[in-house]
Amino acid sequence: MNYNMGALPDVYGNRIQVAQVLVNLLRNAIQAIADSDGKTRKIDVTASIDGDMLQVFVEDTGVGVSPDINLFAQFETSKPDGMGLGLTFSRAIIETNGGQLWFDETQDEKSRFCFTVPTDKGDVDV
Repeated sequence: MNYNMGALPDVYGNRIQVAQVLVNLLRNAIQAIADSDGKTRKIDVTASIDGDMLQVFVEDTGVGVSPDINLFAQFETSKPDGMGLGLTFSRAIIETNGGQLWFDETQDEKSRFCFTVPTDKGDVDV
């Protein structure tokens, strides 16, 4: 696993909740590369600043995401033992903390989940 964080500012939000989102995205990435037949099994975590938001990207070279699944719908999952709630809860957590969570469909050969959290408290009440 590779990570590139560089020098980043403090962010505002519930650190336990935001950490839980990151753990969920990493667990999903680990499961995806474990299920992959590819020779390259890689997870990259990067972060950057975009205005007053910190952007976090979790990419993996795993099995990918089926276009037939609505990733953020409750109880919808591609995992045989999944409940289909992890991404739904993760999105709600990030939105409660003033950010957004999405799947980047523009990436070829990998899956990329992205989320933002504010670097300036502004109107966020957490």
